[in-house]
Amino acid sequence: MKLLLYIFLLLLVVVGCNTAPKKEADVESKKDNTPTITFTSEMQKVSYALGLDHGISGKIYYTSKQLKGKFNLAEITNGLVDYLTGVPLRIQPQALDSIFNLYLKENGEVDSSIVSCADGSYAMGINEGNALVASLVSKNIDQDVVVDLLVKGIKDGMLDRPTAMPYNEAKIELVTFYASINKDLGEKFLANNQLRKEVKVTDSGLQYEIFKEGNGLKPHLIDSVLIHFTGKHINGMDFESTIPSNRPVKVLLLNVIPGWAEGLQLMKEGAQYRFFIPYQLAYGEDGSTSVEPYSAVVYDIELLKVYRN
Repeated sequence: MKLLLYIFLLLLVVVGCNTAPKKEADVESKKDNTPTITFTSEMQKVSYALGLDHGISGKIYYTSKQLKGKFNLAEITNGLVDYLTGVPLRIQPQALDSIFNLYLKENGEVDSSIVSCADGSYAMGINEGNALVASLVSKNIDQDVVVDLLVKGIKDGMLDRPTAMPYNEAKIELVTFYASINKDLGEKFLANNQLRKEVKVTDSGLQYEIFKEGNGLKPHLIDSVLIHFTGKHINGMDFESTIPSNRPVKVLLLNVIPGWAEGLQLMKEGAQYRFFIPYQLAYGEDGSTSVEPYSAVVYDIELLKVYRN
């Protein structure tokens, strides 16, 4: 009898990030087992698909080998949902930097001695919510999204609940929806951008702005070049760059996107240009890991050296 009592008490005091107190998101994950939703508009379907994609992607990320056990999915979901639905937040956005600095260590580990796993996870959810809203605003659909369905999709995906549509169907829905939006936004952006007197336009539709002219060699299509670059979405957000690492890259013009290949041949060593690239000359109808299909992109490129091949 004493042995059984000891085992029972031991189970009660087991600690860890995944034993944080259950909140609403935890409870709903257990009791809501009805996946059926009747969508009466395309935007309703898109809203749910968007939430489901965000939720499943988040679950995969936060349960990856590097992060497993460091965050609580239910608390991330709580922070994310609270932010999206406008309820009073347990942690204020201005405190996020302090929370992350105390909880996240440079070596990739977490420290729950001052900030609990629950609070660190909730703060991460708020951060996720802010990024998601910024993405919706950048696409001008923040006022169209059905918040209740977006939230349901997030909960279903993040907390591994029954879903209202298969994940692959949700992905197809989003690709189709975003393709139209990205194409339209890119065309409008480029149409307005080419009206600026600083911008030059080539016959292919590539737009560029010269920050600094070079005075060295000009590359040919078969040459390689050493460059620094920063890639930006048309909303100004960076998606890749060599600048933070201060490590330029060597590329062969034949192996880069058409907009780069054409643009680099306009430059001389030492030049710094900004290129505004239509989707046809960028990542096309398929996109890339960082760029959605049919997206126009912006690249700042500094040509450091030309290697004749």
